[in-house]
Amino acid sequence: TLNARETQIEQIGLRWSIPESASLHCRTSGESVSLEAGDRLELHHVDDEVAHLTHQTSAGRQSEDKQQPEPWLLAEGASGGVGVAMRHMAKEFPKALHVSPDTGIEALPYCPAEDERMQLSRYAEDVAWHEGEGIYSDGTGTAKTTELFVTYYDSGQGDHARASLQGLLTPPHVSVSPSQMAGCRATGGFEVAGDRFPRSDALLQGVVDWLQRQIQLGRWYGFFNHGDFLIAWEEAAQTWRYHGRWGWCNSEWDPRHGVWIQYLRTGDADLFYLGEAMTRHSVDVDTCHWHPFRPYFVGGCYRHSVDHFSDEPVASHTFLDNWIDHYYLTGDLRTLEVLCEAGDFFLRYRWTEDARFSFSLRSIANTLRGLLYVFEATGEQRYMDRAVEVFEAIARGQNEDGSWHKRFQISTPDRLPSQLPFGMATEGTTFAVELGAPAFTDEEHLALSGDKKPIRREVPIEDQKGYQTHYLLIGIELFHRMTGRQDAARVYRRAVDWFCGGDPGQGSEFARQQHYGGILCRHLAYNWRLTGDVRYLQIGQDVLETVVQMQDTSDDPMRRGALAMSPMYVSLVFFGVPYLLEALREAELDEPSG
Repeated sequence: TLNARETQIEQIGLRWSIPESASLHCRTSGESVSLEAGDRLELHHVDDEVAHLTHQTSAGRQSEDKQQPEPWLLAEGASGGVGVAMRHMAKEFPKALHVSPDTGIEALPYCPAEDERMQLSRYAEDVAWHEGEGIYSDGTGTAKTTELFVTYYDSGQGDHARASLQGLLTPPHVSVSPSQMAGCRATGGFEVAGDRFPRSDALLQGVVDWLQRQIQLGRWYGFFNHGDFLIAWEEAAQTWRYHGRWGWCNSEWDPRHGVWIQYLRTGDADLFYLGEAMTRHSVDVDTCHWHPFRPYFVGGCYRHSVDHFSDEPVASHTFLDNWIDHYYLTGDLRTLEVLCEAGDFFLRYRWTEDARFSFSLRSIANTLRGLLYVFEATGEQRYMDRAVEVFEAIARGQNEDGSWHKRFQISTPDRLPSQLPFGMATEGTTFAVELGAPAFTDEEHLALSGDKKPIRREVPIEDQKGYQTHYLLIGIELFHRMTGRQDAARVYRRAVDWFCGGDPGQGSEFARQQHYGGILCRHLAYNWRLTGDVRYLQIGQDVLETVVQMQDTSDDPMRRGALAMSPMYVSLVFFGVPYLLEALREAELDEPSG
């Protein structure tokens, strides 16, 4: 069946046959046993800490718990042996390794308890429009990569085989020095961690430490969960929100990119492994790879939700920055494959100049940047050609004051559609209303925004400008760096001036209000590169101070290091601050002193 409601998976596994032998000598972490015909040895990780080691013989069944045993198994007969190992066996539970003289060795990347099955259906049949969900979606087209290692060896060479598997599971970490990466202007440029900017380094390291700690405290592990994290803190309940459109981060901005930048700045191998887990999750689980009914989903990433796949895959939430990081650092061909899927997804992005409909600013912004990244990775001109068309539409949508509306239309004099956006509508719900669906009821508005805010049928013009432009400027910067087009530089400069209140001479008050987690620091620094006007960097210093003051410095492990208790800010602060620090050093300016 192609219906995720009707599809459940009992196990996923591979089997390697073993040459016929009257008995097998088997070894796994800390254990060595002999198996006769009918016997069986199982290593089964049931959670992120405990594995059951079970030895079944004709005399009965013995089982004991092992605390995070090494994830490998060897089976050797008279004519030779086979060894199998599985990466992340604990963190991506439930997984198992089985061996029997009768069936051979089995590696089971998904092996739940007997009464459990993998569910690919949506967590609920109803779409919570009133909580900001977009459309109905389920696990159709999701994916999961598992890394397995297999070795065949001669009898008596078990120690060598074990050492080979252990080496593959924990290879030495090889990296390029942070200073070399910075000199190559990886990710567009960044300042290496060091002694020059201690307050800023503490800010950046603190927010990454906080994210790592939340993953550990929340034990956010499992077959689909490893590499992801919950995204919305609910202050009243003092816990992470898990209903409606809020649950797993999925593709809410790109905290993964922040982790990669901090890895590049520090060379910390632990951050490499964290970034790798996060990107692999994003590439596989958070992306639609196949869909028989909605092929236009393929290559798009899912919005934040209770499931990893229960809301729409949309351009506004498809961030390729971390995929590019991972591909350039590792040459991983799976990541390149999915980059190309996303490139084709962005090629399908369409718009209309019919004033009844609107552009989503963040959707077209991510489309521009995504097309540029895929062109850069593949060299295929069709991606750049489409990026040029997208940029030219974006430029037409810019207001006279340098801003954009978050829902805009390029065909009208005021660059607005005939219907203004309502509430915090998603791309799906906005399009539905533009097609004639009824707008939210009072009850739905109150459920979405709470009873402490007035019901707004239309978003005021002044509230439509601002935060979604940040999605756009990192793409226009990339477009300018790749093409050198002066019209792109002019569009960019005007937009950054809007964040400065119209002119950098206006001071930093408005910019500090619009900092959006510190990402504005990048735009200010790039405008300094374009103009040489040091006032942009001075405003950047004030914005940076605002962000430093936001960081939680308490002893509470749930909060220490956080910015607004949101993993999204791991993305925003790293898009902005490391780039500003590099510019401050080049301009011989200091970080704010507090």
